[in-house]
Amino acid sequence: NYENYEINLWKKLDANLNFEKREIPIKQSIQDTKLVICTTLGSTVFFESLTSNIPTFIFTNYKKSMLSDECRSDFEKLKKIGIINDNPYKFAKFINKHFNNIDDWWNSKNVKIVINDFVDKYCSIDEHPIEKLTKILNEQSKLLNK
Repeated sequence: NYENYEINLWKKLDANLNFEKREIPIKQSIQDTKLVICTTLGSTVFFESLTSNIPTFIFTNYKKSMLSDECRSDFEKLKKIGIINDNPYKFAKFINKHFNNIDDWWNSKNVKIVINDFVDKYCSIDEHPIEKLTKILNEQSKLLNK
């Protein structure tokens, strides 16, 4: 019951916080937000927020060995520009520094290059995902049956 576990952790810090239930679609939940902070590397919210072009961050302490060699450098690039953080003090300082102009930071040239490269590699945006998946699976099936 990870949702209640996380809510209880945050409520210990501030009992007045309000939380949305997971029944609310992600796109609806994030569309009017200033920024999103996720706590896991593989969070659906993280990928949805990136593809929606909303300033998005991951605050977590992860081991580099959790990632394949193929994608480790891409996550390190996110860490280098401040999207992935593992130090609460540095992260708070970063957010406080950029909060009032978060969109300017988010849309700056260097940040956009890293984000766009990451989105291109890891966030599939397709108007017809079922058809695309069917095509991929059919192609893979043909290769396996050779």
